[in-house]
Amino acid sequence: MLDRRTAPLFPPLGPAFTALATLALASAPTAQLDEAAVRAAYAEALVAVAEGLGTPLEPAPSLVFVSPFELGRQAALDVHWLEYPEESFFFQAMEQHYSASLIALYSWRTKEILVALPTWHSIARRLGREDIPTPDTARVLLLHELVHALDDRQHSIEALVHCFDEEGTGGVSSVVEGHAQHQTRRLTASLGWTVGFEALLAIVEAPDPARAPEIQDSFAEPIGLATACDAGNPGPGPHSYRDGERFMAALSARNDPALIASVFRNPPEAEAIFHPEWFLDPATRPVARFEAEPALELVVEGRPEPPWFNWPRTLTRAQLRAAAEPLPSARIEPLLESLQGARMVELVSFHPRRRVALAVLEFDDEASAHAYVAAVHERNPLLDERLRRGPTRLLASESVELEGGRGFWSAKHLEDRGETLDVTSIVLASGPLVLETNFRNEAITPTAHLALAHEALRVVRPR
Repeated sequence: MLDRRTAPLFPPLGPAFTALATLALASAPTAQLDEAAVRAAYAEALVAVAEGLGTPLEPAPSLVFVSPFELGRQAALDVHWLEYPEESFFFQAMEQHYSASLIALYSWRTKEILVALPTWHSIARRLGREDIPTPDTARVLLLHELVHALDDRQHSIEALVHCFDEEGTGGVSSVVEGHAQHQTRRLTASLGWTVGFEALLAIVEAPDPARAPEIQDSFAEPIGLATACDAGNPGPGPHSYRDGERFMAALSARNDPALIASVFRNPPEAEAIFHPEWFLDPATRPVARFEAEPALELVVEGRPEPPWFNWPRTLTRAQLRAAAEPLPSARIEPLLESLQGARMVELVSFHPRRRVALAVLEFDDEASAHAYVAAVHERNPLLDERLRRGPTRLLASESVELEGGRGFWSAKHLEDRGETLDVTSIVLASGPLVLETNFRNEAITPTAHLALAHEALRVVRPR
């Protein structure tokens, strides 16, 4: 049972005091993190929403103080879009993750704000952000959550999250969090609450130090950029707030409420979030010339759910850009400009920890595809140097050029939290296409690996 020490002043609110809520409120001075401060900040946020948006929340959500475990369990239920059984390892890992990393949650299921004060204190210490004023940050974050409440009542968050599938997580999260961020920025600017909003922005971009090891698999070791993109956590990430806000701001600039309502009914796929101009004018979107799905199916076959969980998805230039470190931006940007599309499937098994990923990237022409392979090859020794210093420690590394420079095979032996990891990868170009693979603790011989790469490129077909 929840410890229902409610604040009667606050009678229902919008989803996801997720990692954003966790980090933002946690950053304030620990001495101010008490129930009275939270109640006062919430009361201010309620008034701001009523006056700024012209829509009082009546009744407003109850504020309920709970244990970290109770909060984590409700968060796992709310963000549990993949619908794995509660007894499954995946659900329990998410529950553990949120218990350690969330201080508050608006539950669209219970219509309450749940708060775990002990986690506020622990995360404040972990982040070392005790200098951020709690009242400023708290009221801005609660304002963000109250925008969720209005969206929930106008558009039904429950209906929106049921739009989720393995492809749709980016769109759902970005619509929900992006609209709230857009409205919050606008309101805080008019109210002069910019200190709290800037603190919010700074903290949401910070890495989450409490992410569960089972979910936080290091994706630093794949040699390819696409296979280094992490789909391991289906909940909202920083880009949902940052790029989601930019997307929703572009739509809001049209001053068309029906347009906003449409994305709450039918959220776009993740790629459109990074390119609102494509959503607003589909004719501007580049047309991929090849169908990659048959190649992705080659690694999905024979790996059933459970124990394997798979995420097929379209990758964006922004994701590849982030994965390109430590390459300088001047080296990678021209290649990303020539990218026409990137499709990937990632399969993960948690017990034991295994991962298989395969991606197909399409470029303007053959020269750009070969230049991409060269850049990835250039990145590999830089990656090794980083792995020698990082928490995932490199023990041995080998790289072999393939087919006259069209690609290369790489093998790395690593240690991560006392566990050894054997990782093999291939990057191989064929015409304007590049294939990337990544096998972690999933045995495959070099001969079989190369044969898989050739077969994957063979089955990619023109549209």
